Amino acid sequence: MDAKSYRSSSIELLKIIGMLCIISYHWINTITYFGYEPFNDLIQNKSFVIDLSQMEKCASFFFLYFIKTTFGNLGNWLYIIPSVYYLAFSKSLTVRKSLHKSFFIFCDVYVISILLGIFGLVILQPVNLNYQILKRIVMPLTSYDLWFCWGYCVFIVFISLFNKIENKISKKIHLVICIIASICFFLSFVFGIRENSTIWLLSCFIISYFKKYNEDLMNSLILNVIVFIVTLFLYLSLIFLTATVFASEFLEHNFPLDNLSSPLLFICVLSLFNIVRIHSFHSSFINYISSLSLFCYIIHEFVLTRVYFRPYILKMIYESFGYDNILIFIFVLTFATYVICVLFSSLIMLFRNSINKVILSY
Repeated sequence: MDAKSYRSSSIELLKIIGMLCIISYHWINTITYFGYEPFNDLIQNKSFVIDLSQMEKCASFFFLYFIKTTFGNLGNWLYIIPSVYYLAFSKSLTVRKSLHKSFFIFCDVYVISILLGIFGLVILQPVNLNYQILKRIVMPLTSYDLWFCWGYCVFIVFISLFNKIENKISKKIHLVICIIASICFFLSFVFGIRENSTIWLLSCFIISYFKKYNEDLMNSLILNVIVFIVTLFLYLSLIFLTATVFASEFLEHNFPLDNLSSPLLFICVLSLFNIVRIHSFHSSFINYISSLSLFCYIIHEFVLTRVYFRPYILKMIYESFGYDNILIFIFVLTFATYVICVLFSSLIMLFRNSINKVILSY
């Protein structure tokens, strides 16, 4: 299936929601932790950071806990599952094209990172600049800041290689691979393995099997609605239990509920994807905004944004207003960040297209 033929706006809208989830997760993850070091290891002043293990079990706690343990992975799956479904068995995705696309993603990451770095160093003039930050500006893909970008590059190359051999794999062998992948998927969750790009590859075997041999199940609206409701209920129940009844065990063993390999969350999002895919619509505006998602991710997760901008804003909110209405602030900050990222991404896209036209003219 050609890429241009499946730009369903209902799926692209899911990707936009996924990016909003990721942005809100990163805001929350900057100010919360579970008794150990916060996510942002370069933040110097941690006076505004909330230890959720010591927080009173009120409504704000549960929402913060839910966002922290769910939204990052939810956003990842909302972006990855559509990619797996539409790229698996795609004849248009050759190995050469996947390498070409990966190369341009790498170029985008480095160019945007260096431009933002120059802007940050010249205009913002951060006072706590050190070698580690400079390294993460000049070589952004060597750190964990933009793991999603290099993980996605590896992912699309893997799918293109898988597409070359899929016709040579029998249904029985594919089923065995699918079962092994499912077991590894579950064990990754139980033992807290955080190799996210590996989890994506395991999901590729599972989704591709159902697409090729059981597409009727994926196209069943009733079945997917039932699966979505059941898995959502079970997942929310697990969130509640780990936040209340088994909170001490959860914290003592550092059980990674926020692991991407949560089987319940994966099945829940997959069923949601199938429901949305069945009810498709088209909007050029939504498709365009969704096409900027990768740029939005690079901009909002840039190292200077992580180390200086987000902590500065949250510290200012904490000192001026406190955290009584922190959820409202997070909601506003998430949408403001997304709008700013979309505007900057549009300018970058125009700039890149202009350069491509000049190059092609020669």
